[in-house]
Amino acid sequence: MWKTLEIVFERNTEVKDSKILLLTKNLETFEMFKGESVHSMSGRLKDIICQLTALGQTYPDEVYVRSNINALPPKWNLMATTLRCKDLSVLSLEDAIGSLKVFEIDQEREKLVSRKRSAEQNE
Repeated sequence: MWKTLEIVFERNTEVKDSKILLLTKNLETFEMFKGESVHSMSGRLKDIICQLTALGQTYPDEVYVRSNINALPPKWNLMATTLRCKDLSVLSLEDAIGSLKVFEIDQEREKLVSRKRSAEQNE
């Protein structure tokens, strides 16, 4: 009986370690998909964080914030640079995501204004 429990526990530990390794790799290589919203991207990131936490693996917020910033595509370079200039050791993931959402809304607003101006000029 003891031998069986020992084998099961070792396998469970191996599975857990493998999951942690995979999720950590996903965190390190995390990217925003083309056309993806900040809301969707942050949901995917939080899912990885929750899975890691459930397995007992946590990292400082700075690691999650850095993953979030590094996930941004080139068109977000201005915002990425702005966030990197902040003290990432005290910036929460929620604050970083909030800043990205505001930037995304501003970008959408600029597109709408530009389209409206273009349409008015063509009339």
